[in-house]
Amino acid sequence: MKYDPKNELTEIELDELGKVNFDAFLAYLDEKAAHLKQFTAPIGQYHAKQFASMTKGGELTTKELKRAKELGRVGDDERARKIAETTKVMTTKLLICMLNHIKQIVNNGSIKKIY
Repeated sequence: MKYDPKNELTEIELDELGKVNFDAFLAYLDEKAAHLKQFTAPIGQYHAKQFASMTKGGELTTKELKRAKELGRVGDDERARKIAETTKVMTTKLLICMLNHIKQIVNNGSIKKIY
């Protein structure tokens, strides 16, 4: 059974699928998890420290704070990498657009060729 985000199985249907064909039930859950994973991102340092503090319910030790920072650094690095990739693509598209515009102006004779 394939996972369809627009037509998810109900709890009753999931229970029935698990009883009838457990392997198909697990496959369905794996596909759903893979679909949902694309919308998640690791948390950053700030939120990792907040979560650690709320989970413990008191002040964090230096070791616990360090560990929360390390875990959060992964999220910050991932976010920075995505921003850098997006910026690189946008910058490249902008440069191509500007060059095409300049070529069009030169070809129309609005600006004399310098070279």
